[in-house]
Amino acid sequence: MPDSTHTFKQLENFVQKNYTNPDLDLLRRANQTAVAAHEGKTRLTGEPFINHPIAVAYRLAEMGLHLNVVVAGLLHDVVEDSEYEIEDVRIEFGDDIASLVDSVTKLKRNVNYRGVERYAENLRKMFLAMASDVRVVFMKFADRLHNLQTLYGQPKHKQERIARESLEIYAPIAGRLGMSEIKGELEDYAFAYLQPKEYERMKSIMDIKDSDDLDKIYDLIAVRIVVNNVEDCYAALGVLHQKWRPVPGRIKDYIAQPKPNGYQSLHTTMFTSEGEVVEFQIRTQEMHELSEYGVAAHWRYKEGSGQQERNMRWMEELAQIQKELASKKDFLEQLEYMKIDVFNDRIFVFTPQGDVIDLPEGATPIDFAYAIHSKVGDKCVAARINDVMRNLDTKLTSGDIIEIVTDKNRKAPNPDWLKFARTRHARKKIRDATRNTVKGWFVGVLHGREKGGK
Repeated sequence: MPDSTHTFKQLENFVQKNYTNPDLDLLRRANQTAVAAHEGKTRLTGEPFINHPIAVAYRLAEMGLHLNVVVAGLLHDVVEDSEYEIEDVRIEFGDDIASLVDSVTKLKRNVNYRGVERYAENLRKMFLAMASDVRVVFMKFADRLHNLQTLYGQPKHKQERIARESLEIYAPIAGRLGMSEIKGELEDYAFAYLQPKEYERMKSIMDIKDSDDLDKIYDLIAVRIVVNNVEDCYAALGVLHQKWRPVPGRIKDYIAQPKPNGYQSLHTTMFTSEGEVVEFQIRTQEMHELSEYGVAAHWRYKEGSGQQERNMRWMEELAQIQKELASKKDFLEQLEYMKIDVFNDRIFVFTPQGDVIDLPEGATPIDFAYAIHSKVGDKCVAARINDVMRNLDTKLTSGDIIEIVTDKNRKAPNPDWLKFARTRHARKKIRDATRNTVKGWFVGVLHGREKGGK
């Protein structure tokens, strides 16, 4: 895992080496402001407080984000922890940096709820931040990672709360954004505090001390092969398969069929001549950077791509969720299904025309139908999965081809579908349609009585 301690000089050298014509004066001024704001302050670990914003800024620089984001990382605590006002930041560093600092400050403010309400409110704040400016969430990831690296300085109850929040909120969001390196680090640090015995056991396995368990782990030994282009990816796969025998069912082409978060790579697991099981991941340099930093890497590849569009659509969905869940009561009621929509592993299934539909694991044909269109869902009567008629509560798996059979005379969905509909979208549409049908029935009855009375 990356070193948690860096000096400003190391940050400056890194930026100078890896950025094109960086504004080093801007970076130095931000550091001077941060040093002045945090002068004389220490963290619970005993180290100077300034070490934290420098560590956050260094990680943002490693992610290759715009220098404004790195500068905002240096300044992200000055408003909360000193007499500096956000307007002071705006005057000295401009609107963009001030906006980032302001958003992170609002995201960091303590939530005075407990239990599920606290969880829901933190989740809501993360969603709001992503929907408005995803760069804020990159900053929050960097901030949270350094806090986890130095979590030993916190009292035990705070260690557990911060670790659980990291595992249940931050890591899954990083996964949805395709940021596998960040996701893995968040999980590793949190795991060490939430399940220390299991963590030590897994650590011993990774250190090759517990040989009895190694046969059960396919990708303990993994090799990444980075090549120049897509054609070379497939050529390298062919060479490997000529040399060693692949494990059946462990060849995955995520280049032709990317994961819902945009991840692309060729995976194959093979038996080597020494009898070891090794997973190979073959990708281009751009695919590699996207696999490590996901959406964040698109700031390096500004031309855009299908992956970027998919992730942007997902963030637009988050904005829509915010509009729909206006009250805290509604938010808490819908929380479980929002977690399914956002955090569950994703599957990708197909229409008969070959269009890809992204759904959470455990989704059914009803979720698929409503993902196509609300009218398709409302009038659904049956589903063919891979040319076989299946029940509407059948769980879908990646690669399924689904055809929805509709009846144009059907008036409304079956309320019983709520028992197995998994997505928030499908459940909302079923509830809305059912509510409108019942309302229409009452209006019709009342209207009939009025006519009869006359």
